[in-house]
Amino acid sequence: MIDRTHTALLCLALAAGLAAATPLRAGELLVNGGFDTDLSGWLAPGVTWSPLDADNDPASGSARLTDPATGPGVPPPLLIHQCATLTRPTHVLVFSMRGLLPGGQPSARITATLNVHRHSPDCSGGAVAIVPLTTTLSGAWIPLSQTLAFAGELPAGASVAVTGRAERDGLDGPVFGHLDRVSVAQDGLLLAGFELPP
Repeated sequence: MIDRTHTALLCLALAAGLAAATPLRAGELLVNGGFDTDLSGWLAPGVTWSPLDADNDPASGSARLTDPATGPGVPPPLLIHQCATLTRPTHVLVFSMRGLLPGGQPSARITATLNVHRHSPDCSGGAVAIVPLTTTLSGAWIPLSQTLAFAGELPAGASVAVTGRAERDGLDGPVFGHLDRVSVAQDGLLLAGFELPP
């Protein structure tokens, strides 16, 4: 009979051997944060899907965001948005994304903003936390991540909203950029791509 120690060692060995081939994230809340083939799962009026991928994966892509030139009647920046509900209580959320602003444009930024709603399952009402991740003009994919630790547990049924946008820093425009690998993960012990049971 295999005892708990041997079981744990077996799990460690499997994790070490399979991590590179099986990258997983525990408790992922968002749908299609990698924009594999389209923008499904997101509210994205006017936003387009792009085959440009943060990992150069030919089978995946990104969201192409734009901020039009300023002037009378010009629409505001195009937004991409998703609301998700926590599936279990947590004290920790990990928010991450990758942003790309191609060179040769006016000064601009790509921003993904996380709003955490403790008492609402549909992202309505006031947020208990608002966290922006912002990348500026660089011509390369920039990975950003923020870990949020809550003193009071977020209950199952709380919700998170993520909104992405490209924004001009001045009056010149238009500008565009790409958003990819957007993730909000509930807490969990990750070891070589695996979440170990409690």
